[in-house]
Amino acid sequence: MTLEQARERGIDAATATVDLVESIARPHTYEEHPRGTLSIVVDQARGVLVGAWAVAPLAGEWIHQAVLAIRAEIPLGVLKDTVAQFPTFTEGYLSAFRKLPGGDLAL
Repeated sequence: MTLEQARERGIDAATATVDLVESIARPHTYEEHPRGTLSIVVDQARGVLVGAWAVAPLAGEWIHQAVLAIRAEIPLGVLKDTVAQFPTFTEGYLSAFRKLPGGDLAL
């Protein structure tokens, strides 16, 4: 879902978008001229993802983590502890979580 779709359904949603080059530790691991963006939409009341999108190298390989989290309603606190840390594009999720209202406190 997009932020607008979530709100239309009565969900108290928040969103966070991160530039992967600025938010992950080693974007040059994957290419000479790194680029990419990740955005998440969170149901704040339930503490779960309800939407996500990514435009980046290999996004098709790591967006599945968000798909599984949305379908299984995995709590953000669990996701925070299961993101492949380093060096992967999935660490962008951690940066996005920190940008949510309440940041790490909400997890």
